[in-house]
Amino acid sequence: MAVSRNSKLLVVAASLLGVIKFALLPVIAWQNQTIEQIQQIEARNEKSQRLLQQEPDLIKGLQQSNESYAALVDTYPSFADSPSFRLETQINFEALLKSANLRQKKFFWRSEQDEKVIGSLYSAKFNVNFSGKAKDFAILHAQLAKSQRQFMIQNMSIPMRRQTPDSLGSVNGSLTIKALYWQGGAQ
Repeated sequence: MAVSRNSKLLVVAASLLGVIKFALLPVIAWQNQTIEQIQQIEARNEKSQRLLQQEPDLIKGLQQSNESYAALVDTYPSFADSPSFRLETQINFEALLKSANLRQKKFFWRSEQDEKVIGSLYSAKFNVNFSGKAKDFAILHAQLAKSQRQFMIQNMSIPMRRQTPDSLGSVNGSLTIKALYWQGGAQ
């Protein structure tokens, strides 16, 4: 009798273990998986709520970015292509030198291809060698400082000579200038 009682207990214990393994453990795993999914959804919901609360600030930031971009577009000239830009830039810079009473000796572009800055904004560098009075170069430098966005001085070599107490002397200098422009007309 004791054996049959022990075997009944073993059968009950084995069936209980079988129920736990094949019924209860999958239910617990499913619950854990469901809890993880709910936590992920709650985290996304919290993030969405934060973004919704920040919406006015985000809209204001977007408007400021659009205004800044519009100002940037207005800052630089627009050309259909690189050769048009290069020709007009060379003519404009020669006129700038003449207006400052400086004589241009040499003008050349630093590379054949213009560098893409962002979108359709390009930059190109050129060198110009010139000579004239130091006071006239000071005028040119002031004009370049005013047009900081159109012509940016990258490098300059300005040896001065024949200085006197009444004169700043003369210069025989070289400038490396970077110029930016929009290519293709529309931005």
